[in-house]
Amino acid sequence: AANDFPDVDQLEDRLVLMGVSVRLADIAWTCRPQQSFMRWGEKFIEQFFSQGDLEKQIGITVSPFCDRDIVSPAKCQISFLLVVVHPFVSAYCALFEHVKKDLIDEGFDINRAQLATIAR
Repeated sequence: AANDFPDVDQLEDRLVLMGVSVRLADIAWTCRPQQSFMRWGEKFIEQFFSQGDLEKQIGITVSPFCDRDIVSPAKCQISFLLVVVHPFVSAYCALFEHVKKDLIDEGFDINRAQLATIAR
């Protein structure tokens, strides 16, 4: 039952938690201290822009957020934080409350505020 999740005695629940934890590890750079967050953010947006450059070279429609000529990096990153990261990290922290301070209070919230200032 949903009220019993996660049941560590159930293999399926353990597998779900492992998968979710791996996904969180992939996006956890958004919750790192600001200097690390900014460095990873640059790499994140550059990956998008490199894809867009390749799409332009081969003559196909450039994917959303991938056109370096029109995309604001800060606005792209803040959109990613609000649409993808925040719901995911919030749900994770609802299961594991002991990580909320590190992930959200001392990471995500500070980084989101910084990006909001830059994106204006």
